[in-house]
Formats: sequence, structure tokens, C-alpha cells
Amino acid sequence: MTVVARNVARPEAGSYTLGVTTSANPVAAPSTVFIVPLTAANWIERLQLLFGRGFVVVPRFTPPNGAELDEAFAESTQLLGGGIAAGVGVARWLQQLTHVRPPISRVDLAASLAQALAGAAPPGFAVAQLPRLPNDRWLALPLRPAVSGVMIAVDDAAAATAGVTYDVTFTTSDTGALPAGGDRITLTAPPGTDLPTHGYTVSVSNGHAATVDSVTVASWGDGGVGSSGATNNQAILALASSSIAGGDRLTIRIAGVTNPPIPGEYALVAATSADPEPVPSALYTIVAGVAVGAAAPPAVLQGTGRMSLVTLTGAGFDPTRRLLAGTAHDSRGDH
Repeated sequence: MTVVARNVARPEAGSYTLGVTTSANPVAAPSTVFIVPLTAANWIERLQLLFGRGFVVVPRFTPPNGAELDEAFAESTQLLGGGIAAGVGVARWLQQLTHVRPPISRVDLAASLAQALAGAAPPGFAVAQLPRLPNDRWLALPLRPAVSGVMIAVDDAAAATAGVTYDVTFTTSDTGALPAGGDRITLTAPPGTDLPTHGYTVSVSNGHAATVDSVTVASWGDGGVGSSGATNNQAILALASSSIAGGDRLTIRIAGVTNPPIPGEYALVAATSADPEPVPSALYTIVAGVAVGAAAPPAVLQGTGRMSLVTLTGAGFDPTRRLLAGTAHDSRGDH
């Protein structure tokens, strides 16, 4: 016999049995044990009792820009400067925050107690920044010298047009002199732009001059060299001769550029070996030309706002593990 009961009020989390009697069998026969698991609300209640009512719990989710975030976090070591100093720098930054951010102080206390009482390893850190920039550095670290006033002018703004001339203009910093012999200028255009291997000329203010010895092009920011649809959107210029001084205004003319295929607003990033901090240009517009896809332009290298993300994980953290999974023994027991 099967009896179906509907709209039954959900009991508290725990282990239960159900007694069954009939008029012919008046002695209750217990069912096998069944478990009512903790709900999300139960877990949130327990976590907030432990960490305070201000503790925010969010469900797992898949970000729409997951691939971009993976690439950004993969650059954590580079952003932090590499080596042992990278971890030391983040640990110092976190320690300093404990003095002005009570929630960070509680995290630091929990990590310190885990290390002191249980021998746990220090927390792991990973840093990412969006939008991604080539040869970037974490915003919490001291800024490196940088060029300024990066501007872009194009003689044909139609999407997917080839043979376009770009003028890239910027000013070197006070310490940004570029004498010939090992000095470089790096230009990174938005993904989808194709930069040529030749056709670069440099004009310099204040009676100074420079000539380009060689150009190395590569793909950056759209899946890497050899990926489907990748273009050579980064050019590294080696100078053959140069009298570029700090504070000079440079104009680099590039002949033979292919515009990105999708209309939108874009920025090009400039840096030099003397001014290594990557600096996005003012936005320039690529307009619809021939038929192109309706997709939005890629977020990489657009705009000037930056976002810095920091993740902190405990020893043995496994992102594939089902979090907060457990069995409730009774409504008052440990879970």
C-alpha cells in the first residue's frame, strides 16, 4: 500500500522516522530513517551566528566572463612582481588592512590561529586586474614611471579595413629618456587589430629624433598566438638610433594597420622600457563599414577604469568541492 501526503510542513533539519498504524495493526511500525537536510537559510543562519549578521553568503555562480577572469588570475605572479617578494607584498598589504578594516582583521585572526594551533599553511593569494593590460602591475604596489597623454588618430575608421595609418602620440616621463641600444617602445592595440611588421616612423619634439631598427609583432589578449582568429595586435619597436629625452612628445606613425572587425570604442596601450607602466590611450571609435557581426566590442583594453581583484584561500582549498555539504543528526546537534 502506498499513501501519498501532500503539502506537509517541512520539519527542522535532522534524522526522523515515520510511524505507521492501521485499525488492524494498531502497533506503530517505524519506517527507515530519513534525513531532512539543512537548507540554505539554515547554513546562512549558522554562518552569521559565527561571523556576525553582516556576513554575506552568496551562491556559486558562473561569471559570463569566466575565460577572461581565468586569464587575469593566471597573471597574478606577474602583477605581484614575481618571486618570493610577490607573496610577501600581498601579506604585508593584508596586514596593513587589518588596522582599518575590521572584517579583514577577523580573517587575519582566523588565519593566524589556524597556523598557531593547527600548523595550517598561510593563506594563498591570487590577484587579477580588469581590464587586462600587457606587462601590468598590481595597483596596490608603487606605480612605475609612465608615459602620458596617449592619443590615437586613424585615417580610416571603418571596421575591418586594411591599410589604415595610425598615429600614436604620447609624452615620455621626466625619467623616460630612450637612448639607442636596447630601449623599446611597446604598443598594444585592441584584440582584432592587426599590426604590420614594418612601416613604423618616429617623430620627436624638441629637435630630437629616433629611428626604428626592428619590429616584433605578437598576439596579446585574445587567446594567444595561434588561437582561432588571433591577430598580431602587439608591436615591440627596437630603436636603432635615438635622442629621445624625458618630457619629449613622440608621434609614431604606423602604416598598414587592419582595424578590428567590430565597431565600437577602443583604446591602445603604450609603454616604453624607461616608462614600463602600461597606459591606455583616450578612446577612439571604429565605425561600421562593410557587413560585420553584431557582437559588442571586446572589453579588453577599453576605457580607463581599473578593477583589482584579490582572492584568499585556505590550505587545502578545492574549488571543485561541494561546499557546506553535511548530514543533520538532529535539530540541536553538530552539523
